[in-house]
Amino acid sequence: MSRRSASRPSWRRRAGTEARAHLGTYLCAAARNQSLKRLRRVHREVQREIDNRSPDGASGPLGLLLADEEARLVRQAVLALAPLHREVLILVEYEGMALSEVAEVVGADVGTIKVRLHRARQKLRRALEPYVSRTTAVAVSEDPRKS
Repeated sequence: MSRRSASRPSWRRRAGTEARAHLGTYLCAAARNQSLKRLRRVHREVQREIDNRSPDGASGPLGLLLADEEARLVRQAVLALAPLHREVLILVEYEGMALSEVAEVVGADVGTIKVRLHRARQKLRRALEPYVSRTTAVAVSEDPRKS
């Protein structure tokens, strides 16, 4: 590498001397690559979880099928939420952000975030209630200790 190219910022070195390569292009590509890297890591973690499940009846093929169905129902219920409620729920529950961090990202007061999160959880609970009560009723009626 020449002395001249060593003193240029990395985004300039990678772009070469082409005039059409700008910082914004480089940053978008870097963000995209980081996102893809994270998706690959998450996919590997999910695969490990699936592979590490024990072969007993609860986590065998039937268990995997039930877990997939449950994930699909939750995903549908989350997507059915209003955008403001969905955004807060995802940031808190899935991304693990603190309420103050969410408030900063969203540009709202912490109290507003608390209200949105509470309403999102209520709506999610109502949407999933038929499935939870049905699953609980089936599990109770099939309890082998009561036979």
